[in-house]
Amino acid sequence: MREIHTLLLNSGGMRSLVAAGTLGQEGVAWLYVHDGRASDAHHRAAFVRQAEHFEPAFRCELSCEHVRHETQGGSAGAPLAQLQLLSVAAAQAVRLGALKIVWPISCGEDFEVVSRITETLVMLEHTAQVETGRTLTVETPLIDMTLEQVVQAGEQMDVPWRLSRTCQSSSPSPCGECASCRQRAAAFAAAHVGDPLFDARPAQNN
Repeated sequence: MREIHTLLLNSGGMRSLVAAGTLGQEGVAWLYVHDGRASDAHHRAAFVRQAEHFEPAFRCELSCEHVRHETQGGSAGAPLAQLQLLSVAAAQAVRLGALKIVWPISCGEDFEVVSRITETLVMLEHTAQVETGRTLTVETPLIDMTLEQVVQAGEQMDVPWRLSRTCQSSSPSPCGECASCRQRAAAFAAAHVGDPLFDARPAQNN
C-alpha cells in the first residue's frame, strides 16, 4: 500500500463528494463507516461509485452500527455519535499512518453547533496526541457552508452529483419525501442547479 497522509471520511453523500473534489488523491485513503442507518447499503454503493471515479490511494470500511438508531421518523444519532464516529476514524488514521482526517460536515451559520464541534475536535486531537504521541489533525473544510453553498462549490468543480446518495430511506431510488431529500431539493433549487438524481425521474402531471 502506498504511503497515506490523509484520511477522508466519506459517507457517499453530497458533502463527501465535494470534499473529495477538493483533494488530490495521492496519499489519500477513504473510510466508510457502517453506522446502522436504514439506507446503509445504498450509501455504501455511492461511496464505491465515488471511489471508482476519484481513485483514492486506498479505501476501507469499518462497522460501527450502534452509532445510529431507528426512530419513528427515520434514523437518528446515538448519544455522542459524532465523537464515536471521529474516534473510529482517528484509530484508523493512526493504523494507516495518516496525520490528517478530513471530515466533510457542514453547519452553515449555526454558530452554536460549530462551536460544539470545534470543542469536540480539540478534545479528540488532544486525546490522540496523549495516547499515540503523534499529532493528528481533523479538518472540516465545509463546516461554514450551507447545503446551498455546498452545491455551488460542487458546481464550480463540476462534480458528478449522480454519484452521491442523500436519501435516508431503504429504497434504492431517492424517495423525494424524507427530510434529507427535501433538504437536497431545496439546496439545488436555491443554487439554481439541476439535480440529475431527481431531474431524471418522470415528471408528474398536475
